[in-house]
Amino acid sequence: MPPALRMRLRRLTAPSCVQRPLQPEIQPGRSLSREDVEGLKRLLEVRDGWIQHYQNRELELGWERVSAAAYVGSMLGKLRRRIAGQLRSLSG
Repeated sequence: MPPALRMRLRRLTAPSCVQRPLQPEIQPGRSLSREDVEGLKRLLEVRDGWIQHYQNRELELGWERVSAAAYVGSMLGKLRRRIAGQLRSLSG
């Protein structure tokens, strides 16, 4: 397996982050303070950043899947040719 593919597979198994929950003060019927609104905006920015990150990862992984499939197909082709050559030499 190529080292670059091995490294990418290792990154896939890295732990993911858990998003911070809303503050307990954020409840229905309660008026939001300026600090509450700023905190919510920060949480939304973090959430949006993670969404963008995972969308980018999905695109990267799509290309990596194509690359890995091509690599496996290439290796299978080489293996088939090698086996066929050995069979020909045994029967000939």
